[in-house]
Amino acid sequence: MQKRLLTRISLLIIAIAILFLLSAGCTGTDSENGITPPGESTLPLTRPDASPPVTRPQAPDGTIPAVMSPAVTISEELYEDIEEIQETLYALSEEWDLTGLSCSGTACTGSFVSVNGDELVIEATIYQSVESAHAAFLAEREEGSGYRQIAVDAGDEAYAWQYRATARLGFRKSNLVVIMDYKAAGGLAMMDEIRSIASIAAGSL
Repeated sequence: MQKRLLTRISLLIIAIAILFLLSAGCTGTDSENGITPPGESTLPLTRPDASPPVTRPQAPDGTIPAVMSPAVTISEELYEDIEEIQETLYALSEEWDLTGLSCSGTACTGSFVSVNGDELVIEATIYQSVESAHAAFLAEREEGSGYRQIAVDAGDEAYAWQYRATARLGFRKSNLVVIMDYKAAGGLAMMDEIRSIASIAAGSL
């Protein structure tokens, strides 16, 4: 009876040892196969790109389009005859007294005075092309860059500035560049006055 009890105890101990070994073997296999125990996180095998790819706009043929420069208005009519400019300056003398007019080659300068004593000098120059006229217009505008310039509706492109009793307005129409210098006899120069004159001159040309 005692031997049978010892035999059962021995078998029970052997069975417990076998179960423990089997349990340890399964845990090791899960770890080696990459099975992650609950509560632990895994890191990705590859790191995502730090920044997304840059997509550049392309033309239909696959090339990258060039940045276009500001367009210059090109009139179908080019000025060639200085007499047309002379007639416009003479037309202004209906409201302003013409005190002097000189023309040479492709340029004319007219001097005027109003009944109030305001003085106006208009210089008109015809250039060989619209591009050269545009370059000359930009150079004239740059000379007055120290003053606050305003946009003016005259010709193809125009500018104006005023400082105390003086004001200047310049505009380009096709290959013609016109510069107006205005000086008030008393008080501040009025921009409305020189704008009106520019509008009349540009409309007559």
